[in-house]
Amino acid sequence: MPGAALEALTERIRREPDERSHLLDRIVTKSTLARRGAQPSPRKSAKTERQALTFATALHIWASDDDARVSTHAQHPMLRDRAAIDIAITELAPRRVRALRWGMRYGVSS
Repeated sequence: MPGAALEALTERIRREPDERSHLLDRIVTKSTLARRGAQPSPRKSAKTERQALTFATALHIWASDDDARVSTHAQHPMLRDRAAIDIAITELAPRRVRALRWGMRYGVSS
């Protein structure tokens, strides 16, 4: 996945202008990006994809960038009081987040 995709994702999911670099660093550090150029490793690309899927699901359900952003950053009791954005970096967590969100969409508790 190109580095531009990571840049675009962090720009879209950030809440505040100064939060962008923090989000970027959580997925891939600046030094890694500088060393690898515009092409993050497959592992970092997978993290980017998981974050993107988490946000895309929220965007589909709430149909608003602002609402999707709020829900992505908000803690939720069914996610053990963590925010979706915090657990989407791991491999299995985005599945749990998407299952929770689809359950909310259709009125079914996970």
